[in-house]
Amino acid sequence: MTVGYRMYRGEYFAMQVDAHVRFVQNWDTDVISQWYSCHNEMSVITVYPSALYPKIENNGERIDDFTPVMCDSDFEETDDDNGEIKYLRHGQMPEREFTNSTIIQPFWGAGFSFARGHFIINVPYDQYLPMVFQGEEINIGIRGFTYGYDYYRPTLGIVYHRYKRNEMRPTFIYWQDNSNKYPGASKEGYKRLVSIIQMTPFNKTIPDWNQSEKEKYGLGNVRPLSKFLETFGIHLDTMTIEYNLCHFAGDRMQKIFIPALRKDGMGLDYNKIHFKYKNKLKNNQNQWIDDNSKKFSWKDDFLNFRLDDDEYRLEVNKMLNSTIPKLR
Repeated sequence: MTVGYRMYRGEYFAMQVDAHVRFVQNWDTDVISQWYSCHNEMSVITVYPSALYPKIENNGERIDDFTPVMCDSDFEETDDDNGEIKYLRHGQMPEREFTNSTIIQPFWGAGFSFARGHFIINVPYDQYLPMVFQGEEINIGIRGFTYGYDYYRPTLGIVYHRYKRNEMRPTFIYWQDNSNKYPGASKEGYKRLVSIIQMTPFNKTIPDWNQSEKEKYGLGNVRPLSKFLETFGIHLDTMTIEYNLCHFAGDRMQKIFIPALRKDGMGLDYNKIHFKYKNKLKNNQNQWIDDNSKKFSWKDDFLNFRLDDDEYRLEVNKMLNSTIPKLR
């Protein structure tokens, strides 16, 4: 994407999208209309696109109105011998229907992103992260937050993704396929990834990370990193998160956060947002993981979690018919 961003020539909007996707009919006017519905100059419509089949007709018409929300995350170790380097990797809530509007959400997704052109000017891809794929999203997402940007789930799907290898696309080329050509590059990339956004494991300094152009690719000064961490239940000192943020993301988050939108439309004023997410389940239990060894059913626990909340009874029934989201 570093090369892709260099193609920007001052257009009013800028969009990023995964490869091998299919757009819906009239996608361009559709997504612009959705962006304007946010009434927020700093809004970024972003999501992991839903699977291509069976979500879209051959003529480009949507089959349903369900879209996911970027609200799940956890710390993950790098996929090579990088020791204690961990980073936040995102997931999403099962697809469901919300109110008929764009919905504020915690995280940014690389699969689809649509915003004013100044987003990619202020938050460009860091060209000093060689062989880094997982982890790019928290890098862009954190930096965007500190520059004052807000992330929204689209009202309706704009693109749909062919995720599986099949007869139509028998081979996909991934970054791992060339990793042996660049020994040590991934380690250096992840050292910079967590250091430049000040999310090093256990808040410990990592020595000798590449600090080239760190002002350009570092954090902004509109909002502090600490506000993001405390709002969404992320603890760097213990490298843990408050699970089940997806319970809050959606209509509830919308009701609390949207009133903080500045009158001039220049983003949410987080000085007016005092919410700090805390998992309500005992021992910070994670309902999004079906752990058979612990005989833990995310469906049963989700039902118990919301059973006393009449406002969400219908929501529970919809969720129970959805699939468990997997991390990207």
